[in-house]
Amino acid sequence: MFELGKLKNAEKGKRCFILATGPSTEKQDLTLLKDETVIGVSGLFNHKDINTVNPKYYVNPPVFAYHSHYHSEDKFISYLKDMDKNLSDDIVLFFHIGDKKYIDKYKIFINKKIVWNEYKQWDNKEITDLSLDSMPNISSVSESAIYIALYLGFKEIFLLGFDHDWFNGLYNYSFKVEKLQKHFKKSAQEVCEAHNIDSEFQMRRHAKIFHKYKILHSLKKNIYNANSNSSTYVDTFPKVEYTKLFDKEYEKYLLEINNDFYQFLPVEPVVVKPRSDIKLSNLEFSSKVSKYFLFLKELKGKFENIIVYGNGSGAKIAQMILGDNVKAILETDSKKIKYVDKGLSYHPSVLNTIEYDIIFISVLGRENTIKDYLINIIGLDNNLIVEYKE
Repeated sequence: MFELGKLKNAEKGKRCFILATGPSTEKQDLTLLKDETVIGVSGLFNHKDINTVNPKYYVNPPVFAYHSHYHSEDKFISYLKDMDKNLSDDIVLFFHIGDKKYIDKYKIFINKKIVWNEYKQWDNKEITDLSLDSMPNISSVSESAIYIALYLGFKEIFLLGFDHDWFNGLYNYSFKVEKLQKHFKKSAQEVCEAHNIDSEFQMRRHAKIFHKYKILHSLKKNIYNANSNSSTYVDTFPKVEYTKLFDKEYEKYLLEINNDFYQFLPVEPVVVKPRSDIKLSNLEFSSKVSKYFLFLKELKGKFENIIVYGNGSGAKIAQMILGDNVKAILETDSKKIKYVDKGLSYHPSVLNTIEYDIIFISVLGRENTIKDYLINIIGLDNNLIVEYKE
């Protein structure tokens, strides 16, 4: 494991290129990156020029936590072993802590440095601190890559292959799709139909991604879109010409670009009325508590294997009423999670290892945010999630 303390601001004063897998990079001369610091992402190891660009860092999404409902374990292990084979042993890899048990089990990346990161629920508002053990949850690995570049302290961050052209098909990469499909046999159409990935899904997903982009850019205003497509719709960062970044006076060019860039403000999320504004009489409060207790008793009678989401006062009440029917507690704060042999607390990423009938959301008032996280990030079936309603 790589020491986190050595990484924060380790690249201060330098610049980097984050190389994603969009097909637009086919129109760019990537040999220019030979002596640059490159951050690769996800399936980039399949690119024909991977040895030329030779990434120093490599960012992966949560492999099993976010994707295990798409393909079986052996398919991902085959994919990771191929990644291991195609990347230099000098590289620093970033993986979700939920992937550690699989990587350790199959002895993958044993000669490479790995940084384990963790995600948390995010309220879609400002990001005030950069920490790898509590990164805001993501809809795309591109968000993680930018976040990590900021964490590393790069002075300038240039984005390549951030096409976000979902409208051109699910499997649309800068490398031959056959390289991916030797591990994952399902066609793009099969994946879309099986998991309801349509235009509405993609537009909602990209709205979240672009919102995060705006927040990340606002931190240092040092992120630039160097995509080859002059009419790219990724307008959350200043657009720059890739080749001009290698001129001696490129910094003057960036100054001009920054002066001309208009940063649209992030769209404000829905504001939930503070609970302090809600006033209840003792009688009303007693009535609501009674209804909650009755609801939990009915839940206990219907389901034998219940997972409770949350570890606060609401969860403690639920545990008291549900008793032995509670098989696990879900917690996203890694500091509060106990390991399997020491207690009931788990991260949602390991749900596929637990037998259960339903998941009950005990965090009252945040049900919609949590459901969105469980369905769109963890990949749960909506029918398995239960929330309290009067």
